[in-house]
Amino acid sequence: MISPGLPVTEKKNGSISEWAERVFGAIDIESTNMSPGESVEGVWRPGMLFREEIKQGLSVTTHQEHSSKRALQLLIERLDELFFYVEPDAHGLKIYSHKTRELLLLASMEVENYWQRYMRSAGVSPTGRYFNTNDYIRLLNPLHLQDYTFTFHAFPSLPEISPFSGWSVNAPTASLLWYDAYNKTKHDRDNHFSDATLERCLEAVTAVVAMYCVRYGPYAVFTGGGNAQSFVEQTLSLELRNPEQATFYVPSISPEDNHRDDLICFDCKNIRQPWQVQSLAV
Repeated sequence: MISPGLPVTEKKNGSISEWAERVFGAIDIESTNMSPGESVEGVWRPGMLFREEIKQGLSVTTHQEHSSKRALQLLIERLDELFFYVEPDAHGLKIYSHKTRELLLLASMEVENYWQRYMRSAGVSPTGRYFNTNDYIRLLNPLHLQDYTFTFHAFPSLPEISPFSGWSVNAPTASLLWYDAYNKTKHDRDNHFSDATLERCLEAVTAVVAMYCVRYGPYAVFTGGGNAQSFVEQTLSLELRNPEQATFYVPSISPEDNHRDDLICFDCKNIRQPWQVQSLAV
């Protein structure tokens, strides 16, 4: 598979490693963590492209996707409105107000909603009375959250944001700066009002975008149409920074009986097999 939807095939002659070396000049060949055709419930990885296969391979419904997208759209609209009053550049990152605090609270609560859904899906119980970051930190690696890096290409003076970068089990709240600010200003506005800065808002909103991409794939929000998509596409760029390629998905295909024996690259959309969805383990 040289690209989602575009495999290369040739009649077998030798091992798969020998073939990859001969045809593609491959070196340091590694096996994927999962077998071809396997996916993890609610965890998108490169290798899934088409809308219907994403829904089937991630076990998500249209209703769930639309509900999450409406919540994201609300946050995007509030951020867009905020940009009319605070210029989104490096000089404005430390500005705070009731509007930035409101957006920080809403975005962080939406991330928590995703986290709780994943914990329940994995059958995990909270270590205390309620889930907290001591529990949520367990999602960092299974959801590959550290991969997601955003650039505000419409506002080049803003720094790139990796909303889950540096999240540490040793300090699961304090190491997540936007979440720490949310926690402080939620419970003690008098003393921590100034923590609800534009910078923390940008981090929290991009964290929601990252969670949406994990659950539904990035195409739904970057190319799916609607107000949220328009703002995101015009404003944000997403990069998976140093992803572990062994976690990528490889679809299973079933060629026709008369499939050609020579080296060929072709569109496999119509011969992909349904994904075998595995339960999330954290």
